[in-house]
Amino acid sequence: MMIHRKGCLIRSVAWLSGVFISAGVAAQNDAFHLKVTEISAQEFQQYQGQAPSYKQPELKKVTDYQATQKELGNRFSLNETLVIQDSLGEVVREESYFEDECQFNAYYPVEEIIFFTCGHEADTLISLQTGEDLRGNPERAVYSPNHQYRYIDDYNGQDSEHFLQKKVDQEWVDVYGHHENETMTLWWATELTWLNEQSFIFKKPSNSDSTLTEYYHAKF
Repeated sequence: MMIHRKGCLIRSVAWLSGVFISAGVAAQNDAFHLKVTEISAQEFQQYQGQAPSYKQPELKKVTDYQATQKELGNRFSLNETLVIQDSLGEVVREESYFEDECQFNAYYPVEEIIFFTCGHEADTLISLQTGEDLRGNPERAVYSPNHQYRYIDDYNGQDSEHFLQKKVDQEWVDVYGHHENETMTLWWATELTWLNEQSFIFKKPSNSDSTLTEYYHAKF
């Protein structure tokens, strides 16, 4: 069964999956508590010196549109109308006039994501499995040592949103960054460094005076 919504044709199961994921996000967020403590610049440097050395996951990226179409075949078509099929050949998204506002940016084969830049340069990442919009650009993610968590951002066309995600059943679920106070905590965090799977440090401009730098230790 199909449903129509705002010019998009999406499987009802994909929409239901979106509802399930939203509920999952809420459940994860209820159980997730991040304790953030302001520290000194000296303490920040000490933590950096103690941080483990590890590699971030390798991200395979295809930026050529023709190469992407050749690799995906019928699963991806963009000729004014965007059409995406899942691995079984079922249409999971069909959106008219998509090309009027969005342009192809990249294809991430391992993640099965296509990245578009849309109005006001907004990030638009679409799952090839469900046709749903996803939050977070994998190119700008900072992964924890065991790659079970990541700090990531998403540009909405006006500002960047910053949040934490956890890998659950091979999908990335938001666990922190939904509420305004959470958003402000991670807003413009830089030099974010994971110390282990449950803690990290970062620095950011002061909310009261952007010329000042504040340093933080976070643990969950």
